[in-house]
Amino acid sequence: YNGRDLKFTLNGEIQVVYGGLAEPAEIYINGNPANLKSPITDGDEINLIKAVNGKDAAATVQDFLTGADSIIVTLNGEHKVVRPVAVLNEKTVTLDAEISDGDRLEIKRGKTIGELLEGIDLTEYTVRVNGAGADLDYTLKNGDDIRLIKQENIDKGMPVSVTVNGNPVELKGGLQHIFADVLNWIEFDGSASNGVLVLKLNGQAAGYTDLVKDGGNIEIYWEHPQEKKDP
Repeated sequence: YNGRDLKFTLNGEIQVVYGGLAEPAEIYINGNPANLKSPITDGDEINLIKAVNGKDAAATVQDFLTGADSIIVTLNGEHKVVRPVAVLNEKTVTLDAEISDGDRLEIKRGKTIGELLEGIDLTEYTVRVNGAGADLDYTLKNGDDIRLIKQENIDKGMPVSVTVNGNPVELKGGLQHIFADVLNWIEFDGSASNGVLVLKLNGQAAGYTDLVKDGGNIEIYWEHPQEKKDP
């Protein structure tokens, strides 16, 4: 007999993993392949190899994921691999969980900041994504830079005066300031992609974690591939 098929639903769609094919019995007469209708004579040597049933289909959650289903983000400077969440019959399971016939599997590929930071008391922290404030229901994207900054480090410290796109800005609080802090003090949506986001500090390309000192000259703007901003 062939192996039994495995049928289940994945995100509402029926999936079938087919069982293995059976291997039929084999007959040999004097070392040569034969069948039930082959003639035999006195003294023939007959060998019979039994049929082998096919294996039943088997699968795990991991079998239905690809490399594209996982993303990499940075949390306070440390790279984190964010894998999708698997829910099997309404229960969260690990990716090596086995799937049974009739199961209902749901793979949630979009993970939120709240899910990533589950178990951390966020009442003492400010959450920033790519330098801008973000809600816990923000869906993470590949390459996102996430920072948890203690509120006490924001509340303390001397203000720093800088120029942002030609306008004076005073950064209050913080024992030291990074480029990402600037986005909390200006009206700029860093998540609304409108080309390539350009960050400059004192005329040089900058990153979100670069230190900003008093008197710094900052430029933040979107640049289209076909356009170039005059220096």
